[in-house]
Order: sequence, then structure tokens, then C-alpha cells
Amino acid sequence: MKKKTIIVILSTMLGVLIFTSFTLKSSTKKNDYGKNLYENTTKEDSIKTVVKNFIEGFTKEDFNRVRSSLGNSFIMLNGNFSCNPEEWEGHQHLDQKEIDEWIKWMLKKVTPISNTYEIKSVDIRNNSAIITTLETGSNQFRNWKNEQVAYLIGKVNGEWRIVGFFIKNIKNPN
Repeated sequence: MKKKTIIVILSTMLGVLIFTSFTLKSSTKKNDYGKNLYENTTKEDSIKTVVKNFIEGFTKEDFNRVRSSLGNSFIMLNGNFSCNPEEWEGHQHLDQKEIDEWIKWMLKKVTPISNTYEIKSVDIRNNSAIITTLETGSNQFRNWKNEQVAYLIGKVNGEWRIVGFFIKNIKNPN
């Protein structure tokens, strides 16, 4: 082979390698931790579905849908209308049996519940996630408009479940 032909072939191969390398890098973006950013797509959809099932389970008065969204313990925190954590309050912490009773009570005493929501952000890290929503609705006790809710999500027995939530725009009853 002529020297010029070898140079053209090597240059072409080098060009293909550079182009392929660039294409692979741009399609597998990395975050600060070196993880593939696109691997969370399925996780994100699963996590969004858990929150959707929780909210819609209450609006459709479906015990099983609500219950399957929750882990074995559940904590509720009230923001007391404040961004200052020193003013926040614990509302309830429920274990497995108490969760079932709470859902039954909510569906019996608090319904009908109407609630529309918009997911504002999803943050996933390892086996935990936070979804923030903006919600508008009502139940037997109160009405809310553009209420900020942060759902705390964790892996429970290999499945994404809500393990708690924080509602900024609410205060514990006296």
C-alpha cells in the first residue's frame, strides 16, 4: 500500500473514533457523582406514579391505592406557614397498623377530597427521593390553594414508597 493511502485510512479511522467518542459522551451525560443522568428516567416515572397513586387514591376513595403508595411507617410534618425549620412542627408519625387506621379514618371522615396537583421538582439520590408539588383542593376540614407539599420517598423492600410528607402551608390544629 502506498504511504498516502495508509495515512488517509488512519485519518479516517481516527475521525470515526473521535466522532464516536464525542457522540457517546454527549448521549451519556454524567452528573457530579459520575452516574448516567438518563438511568433515572425509569426511577423518576416510578416515583411520580407513587405520588400520583397516593393523591388519586384519596380523591377516588380507594384504600388499596393509597396504602400501596406508603411504606411501613409514615411521618407528617407541618411547615407552620414558614420557611424557617425552627418553626416547623411534627404532626404525626404512624407505624404499619396506624397507617391503615389513618387511611380508613381519612376516607370515612374527611372525604370527599378534591385535589389537583402539579409536580414542580423531582430529586433522586440512591434510594431516596423528594418530589415537590403545588396542590389545590379541599376536604371536610379545610381548603387549600397552591399549597407546597414535599413528598419524601424511599425504597422499601425494593419498591419506591412515600415515607413522609411536609406541607409548608398548614398549621397543626389547636
